[in-house]
Amino acid sequence: MIQSTIGSFDPNSEFLNDFKGIWDSILDHTREYLLYEHEYISILKMVMKGTAAVNLRLMIRERLDIDDILSAIQDIYVPEQTFFDDYVDINKFTRRANEPIRATMRRAKFVINPLSKTVPEGVWMDKSYTILIGIMRQLIGTDVATVAW
Repeated sequence: MIQSTIGSFDPNSEFLNDFKGIWDSILDHTREYLLYEHEYISILKMVMKGTAAVNLRLMIRERLDIDDILSAIQDIYVPEQTFFDDYVDINKFTRRANEPIRATMRRAKFVINPLSKTVPEGVWMDKSYTILIGIMRQLIGTDVATVAW
């Protein structure tokens, strides 16, 4: 039942290699329950496949706790998102066909949000506004962007 609801994680598979998505699903499906550490580890044993399952068994054998297990899995299987990756995501941002500009700008806010860690908290509001204006100008044209915002 757990596998059919949550899915599987297999780093060797082209389609089952999103551990962050699997862990988010585990947390989402268990949020109504108070689970113990060993129960989370049991769930991981059910959803991990291939080399991930082998590595999990090794970690369990070493008696690592859930925090250490998750930290190790993250180090091994979750690629680190860097500032440059965030920058590439912003540059790839486009407006969908027939999408209202309000929806486009809401999506743009989600795309630029990871950059908030690169500036002081008090500056982020102005910086994000400047970035969003730049995105809007690229998407709909300079003259319209000044009036629309």
